Amino acid sequence: MTYTGGPMTEAMYYVLLALLNPNHGYQLMHSISEVSDGRIKMGPEHYMACFRACKKTV
Repeated sequence: MTYTGGPMTEAMYYVLLALLNPNHGYQLMHSISEVSDGRIKMGPEHYMACFRACKKTV
């Protein structure tokens, strides 16, 4: 996944939303699935890619 600084992707939105509460690994993946009502299910590589893309824009 590449992010060029355009609009936020849906996955990025849910990663940021899940980070409102302190989370780690499995708990973060579970929180993303929960807040998206099961629409987004991501593994560690996917949420880390989203996290890195968000970090680059700050």
